[in-house]
Amino acid sequence: MPLATTVLAAKGATPSRSMLFLHGLLGTKSNWRGLARRFVDTRPDWAAVLVDLREHGESLGLPGASTVDQCARDLLELVTDAPIRGALGHSFGGKVAMRWVEVTTERVDELWVIDSSPSVRTTGAGEARRVLGLLGAAFETNPGGFADREAFTKFVVEHGESAGIADWLAMNLVMLPSGRRGMRLDFARLAALLDDYGATDTWGSLDASPRVGAVHMVLGGKSDVVDAADRERLEFLRRSNDNLYVHLFPESGHWVHVDAPARLFETLSKMY
Repeated sequence: MPLATTVLAAKGATPSRSMLFLHGLLGTKSNWRGLARRFVDTRPDWAAVLVDLREHGESLGLPGASTVDQCARDLLELVTDAPIRGALGHSFGGKVAMRWVEVTTERVDELWVIDSSPSVRTTGAGEARRVLGLLGAAFETNPGGFADREAFTKFVVEHGESAGIADWLAMNLVMLPSGRRGMRLDFARLAALLDDYGATDTWGSLDASPRVGAVHMVLGGKSDVVDAADRERLEFLRRSNDNLYVHLFPESGHWVHVDAPARLFETLSKMY
């Protein structure tokens, strides 16, 4: 069973290469649709392949381990009209993109990592762990699901999350046979993915390589996901790798594409 994907291309264009767009933990391929549409319209030589990573969206119950490495190897099985020559990923999807660079044998023209650390890092706390716990509690206390989307988002907001996070999580809702809204997500497997995200080192993807073109690390200035030690190491690598670019968005938190969508699009639109 292949990963669920949506492919976008500029009207009338015949792209020569494809860019993977990879969401974060608990996201779906729909998260990137707006930016990906603008991307292909501006750079029509690229197609955008929006991916539901395993245990997300429509890519549920796939065989194999709940690991970053397996997520990356899933991408190797994708069949596209234009060869896959790049990847863009946020947070969990960013680490999957970096691991994909390490396991693919194909040429990689561009890698875009949106506020994701290549380092091994504990995931015992943090936003993803907190939100995952909240979802588990939501459906433990409402085993029959919620009456509608609004009831679900109200629950999330009443438990301390923002309306934006509530709307983002609501993208995972499905209609149950009863007519109520539930989720088909396997929270145990999602927790395993989060654990492995913290245990996986992907610094090797950022080393200078003749097989890899431009590598872009986009950092949220108000985010601590890529910490001071990571940033110092990135600066060291940048001095020895002319193809490594570090873009700091001082006004952004972890959700760079939400906090600074115009600036992110402008950066993506440049030809490297």
